Amino acid sequence: METVTKRFNLDPKTTTYAVCPSCHYNYEPISIGGSSRICYPDRCNQKLDPDPESDLCNTPLLDAQSKPVKTFIYRHFHDYLGGLLARGDIENLMDESCDKLMSEIRQEQPPPMFVKDVFEANFIRTFRGPGTEPHPWCLFIERPINQGRYTFAFHVDYFSTEGSTVRGTSASSGLLAGACLNLPMSIRYQDEFMYIAGVISGPDEPKNTALNNYLRPVVTDMADSWDRGVKYSRTANYPSGKLTHSAIIVDVSDLPAARQTSQTANHNSHHYCSVCHCYHKSTRCNTDIHDPKWRPKDPDILRAKAEAWRNASSRKDQEKIFSANGMRWSELWRLPYWDPSRMLVVNSMHCLLEGVAHLHFRKILKLTELEAETKVPIETAFEYQFSLPDEDNQSISAFSENDLKHIPLIHAALVGPITGTTSSVQESLAALKQRLEKRNKSALEFVAKDLNLSLPSNWCSKAKLAEMLVTWVSILLAQFFWATVAYISS
Repeated sequence: METVTKRFNLDPKTTTYAVCPSCHYNYEPISIGGSSRICYPDRCNQKLDPDPESDLCNTPLLDAQSKPVKTFIYRHFHDYLGGLLARGDIENLMDESCDKLMSEIRQEQPPPMFVKDVFEANFIRTFRGPGTEPHPWCLFIERPINQGRYTFAFHVDYFSTEGSTVRGTSASSGLLAGACLNLPMSIRYQDEFMYIAGVISGPDEPKNTALNNYLRPVVTDMADSWDRGVKYSRTANYPSGKLTHSAIIVDVSDLPAARQTSQTANHNSHHYCSVCHCYHKSTRCNTDIHDPKWRPKDPDILRAKAEAWRNASSRKDQEKIFSANGMRWSELWRLPYWDPSRMLVVNSMHCLLEGVAHLHFRKILKLTELEAETKVPIETAFEYQFSLPDEDNQSISAFSENDLKHIPLIHAALVGPITGTTSSVQESLAALKQRLEKRNKSALEFVAKDLNLSLPSNWCSKAKLAEMLVTWVSILLAQFFWATVAYISS
């Protein structure tokens, strides 16, 4: 089977990187003497942080058999795209999406009022190409007859291979994936057409700027595809070859992953918006879209801020720049067209299903296992000043430990609610008598004496004491009923 898949070029072209278990830096394999044998460094020689002043990591990368302790297998983007272009029907669909939109633009057809696809949006109608001759300012989708222009959505997400709970995940792995937006919506997200760049193995997620180490290979491929383009010697519909340019025009992730990918400040910081100039938590309720703070950020200014953080000479300077601008260096800035104010999209699925719906069902309706297992406290129908054994006059010594526990339970049962029809009231009183009979006799006697009930001088059973307490409740219930009737009548 291995021979067959290689002959038909069905195996994807991949590179296995050695990953530092501590700082997540990726090391590309080194060929030994031009042979097929490869090797990796013994230890990580990178700094612990992107801090110019930090020490070297020095974490071992290899095990006893000289194999990487942790790996990251990257699938080359150009190999994935070549697989799509090897199918004539798919290549036609990818090219037709650009040609159809360019035809609408030349005919000056306006975009639809309700956008259902990215190729209907105004953004793709204004997205400029890589500046190649002879039209340096042509649209990206305006392709020459023997070229291909392909747009992609990039996606970063983390998941738990061991399952998730309400409290979170104990081990987390990451997925770097992409989807070709030139394909129709009906097949765009099918497994066979998705681009899986690689999987970030757990158990810990990369922190701060460590995600850049995993983004670096795919950004390198995408930067080459944008600047020079990639020439395929043969495709399904172009036997003599085809030059292609590809671009990541949107990054779609949940809110934490989106901020980590773009290396912008968290959503709960003062730099909470990655699109406009609203700053500080005091402006979170500002919904005036005509406010100047709502204008989009300038990508050139954002790039300068990210480069300033990258070029800072000390950790203190980096922290100062990040505190002022909310920006760190992201590998995506290597793409000349990267604009997080327009291309960074928060996945609505996470917002609605895992955000709003999660809050409604788990927090408001309390539909959780914890709430289901929690005993609902008995609501009191009225208040009554019961007495407890007094420690000062040493009456408490006459009761056992169980007696002292049963007395408050008897109090709670007596003031509990009794509702319903006449028959159900009688059933509730009968059930109350049964619950009281389960309590200690000494506790029942104490409560009866506290209520000034007339106890017989001779021996009194638990059933008799329970009946007397239920009678006391019945009298109060009758008094409340006639008082209510009198009030309504008046």
